[in-house]
Amino acid sequence: MVRINAVVPGLLLTDWGERYSTEEIKEWKDKSILKNEVDLDDCADMYVTIAKNTSMTGQEVFVGKEFPIL
Repeated sequence: MVRINAVVPGLLLTDWGERYSTEEIKEWKDKSILKNEVDLDDCADMYVTIAKNTSMTGQEVFVGKEFPIL
């Protein structure tokens, strides 16, 4: 059996996320419902939750935001 799910985080302030300007980061935070960046622990917890859930497949799980930062 193959299960495919995706975790779709909003803004993660890692090396990747910090490549954006202060203005871009502020704009993304202002557009989000929670008005902040995604907590790395929350994102990691979702990966673990999805891995443990053997009844879940074909899902996109958005963590912390209503839209992904691409």
